[in-house]
Amino acid sequence: MTIGHPDFLAAVSPAPPQFLEALGPFGAGGNWGPFSLLMPSGGSYHLAIFPTNSTQFACTDITVNHLDSRGVPVYQDFYGGVLCGNGLAGLQGNCNAAIVRGNIYGSTLQINGTLAASAFLNTVIPGHAFTATGISINVYTTPFALVDPQPKVTAAGPQVNSFAQLTPNSQLAIIPAFTVNFGTSLGPLPVLAYSGPATIDLEQEGVAAGADILLQLIGYTVVGGAANRISERRYKPVPGGSNFVFQVNLQALLYTYTLVNVDGSQNATVYMTIAAGKAA
Repeated sequence: MTIGHPDFLAAVSPAPPQFLEALGPFGAGGNWGPFSLLMPSGGSYHLAIFPTNSTQFACTDITVNHLDSRGVPVYQDFYGGVLCGNGLAGLQGNCNAAIVRGNIYGSTLQINGTLAASAFLNTVIPGHAFTATGISINVYTTPFALVDPQPKVTAAGPQVNSFAQLTPNSQLAIIPAFTVNFGTSLGPLPVLAYSGPATIDLEQEGVAAGADILLQLIGYTVVGGAANRISERRYKPVPGGSNFVFQVNLQALLYTYTLVNVDGSQNATVYMTIAAGKAA
């Protein structure tokens, strides 16, 4: 008999993922692939996406087509706006790989994608004069399928530069303390690569009544462009409170967040974290 909560039981084979092939490097601002890879067995695939320059952001859409022995597509995975690298000094970044994973449904995987140019990043995350970097990809497989393939996208090594230390992989975004004056906003700022359930914890201090704050969470794909908001959510705490918790389900998109002080007279000092509900 197995004892324990299923979320904490082994979800993959005891053997580590086996390296299959390296793809790239690919330059920013263009399409890459498709590459056809023969699968040694069924099970799962793992893609490790590395930024060419770890001090800059790379962002790519990834499509994985599953083909049967005749070359007929039987399934497709699409991951939009997978972010890696570290382009914002003092805020959370990911100096290591972003991980994309899923189950294998064909004898061949055909992998391709579209990399963001600098203009895309500077439009969805304005005010920072980003220079987008490229990526390289390592492809791995395991002989066993993932029981619960969430998160399908995750950051491998998040870090907050201003803290000079690594942070838990579950921390997708963090604001230690920031004063948002009335009528102004903080952001848009990026959420680290992740898909799955997450918790937003928003707290403010400074006034007993609490300022009127609006949190905007917007999701993009590279191929859709900066003008096409694939997902847009707004969370508005009840005025007069100080601590608010929201449960969300993040899709495989590049998300940005913005805190808007819509109050007519009060400034707000805010603390916020977005924490992943699943770990790789």
